[in-house]
This record gives sequence, C-alpha cells and structure tokens, in this order.
Amino acid sequence: MSGYIGRCLKIFDDVDIKNQNTIYSNSIEIGSNQVFGLAIKATSSSSAPDLKVELEQSFTKPTTEGSSDNNWVVPDGVSDIYTNLTSENLKIKAISPVPMRFMRIKITGNAGNASDTKVTAYLFVQELV
Repeated sequence: MSGYIGRCLKIFDDVDIKNQNTIYSNSIEIGSNQVFGLAIKATSSSSAPDLKVELEQSFTKPTTEGSSDNNWVVPDGVSDIYTNLTSENLKIKAISPVPMRFMRIKITGNAGNASDTKVTAYLFVQELV
C-alpha cells in the first residue's frame, strides 16, 4: 500500500523585506518529494506589501545560503509564484519545480512595497511512500 508523508518547513520567519530588496530562502534538496506547496503571509503596518515571489532551482547548493548565486535561476517555462502579492491574508499555492536537485524561494519587493514589510512562509512537501 502506498501513501504520502507530508512535511512542513518554515523558510521565512517574520523576515524583513523592505522596499525593493530581495531575500532568498535556504536551499532545499528536492529528493523523492513529489508534491510541493507554499504558504505565505506578508504584513506591513504602513501600507500594503507588494512582492514578487519566485521559485529558483539549481544542480548545486549556493555558495552562500540566503544570497544571490549565478548557478541559481528560475527554470525556463516556470511562472512566478506571485507577480504582485499585495494581500496581507495567508495565501497558499501549489508549486511545480522541474526535475533538479535543489530549490529555494526568492522574494523581491516591487516598486510599491512598503519599508516595513515582513514575510513568514512555509514550504509544504509530500513524498510518495
């Protein structure tokens, strides 16, 4: 008999994403996981957040976790998870990585993003057993 084992990984915990700055989650090895989802909540006390959320992937870990790396890209044909995330409500969305060894989440503040925006996010993964 087969089934799924699910895991929930907190990848951002009330992390500042001010103005047009960019933050990166630590890399996550995809392994035998088959189903992925992202839960994200952005907040700001001064105005609405305005964020671009992307899935980046690579064949290797980044040189420095949480930093830009030339070996990490958004795969061809993979759309942004969110182009303009402006809601302060919890959002949950399925994501579909390509068959590559590692993945991570990249969040960039758009032009209208507030200077006091914070993000909390979880990655959900399910492994077929």
